[in-house]
Amino acid sequence: MGGASISDHLVSVSIELQNDVKWIPYKTVNTASGTRYPTQYTIDKKVLAGNIRRYLNDDTESASQSYGLNQSLRIKAGTNIGGLFKGIDFNSNNCSLTQRIQTGTVFTKNTDWRMVQNPASVSGVFTYFT
Repeated sequence: MGGASISDHLVSVSIELQNDVKWIPYKTVNTASGTRYPTQYTIDKKVLAGNIRRYLNDDTESASQSYGLNQSLRIKAGTNIGGLFKGIDFNSNNCSLTQRIQTGTVFTKNTDWRMVQNPASVSGVFTYFT
């Protein structure tokens, strides 16, 4: 994240695809028990977002309550088999980040991130190697 490795003290990483759906108003009356509803939609854009959770300690406590704009983020999870990488590789140079501390049995640092760029294809930033 931002050019620094965050693999130490890692608890969890999540990635989700968010769709910006716009419903097209119905032009005919569709009924289901007397209810009218739209039946068509378009997807304007797709955005990748997620969360990174780490144990809070001396190494992770700096900037624990902060936010960042235009940050680089690379999440690479997998293994090398026969000298070839097998897994997922997410690599974006334009993410917004919000970091906060969560208390509980142990203290953790949560980073919510959202990709700001809107590439023509998600495959340009997210690759799955089989």
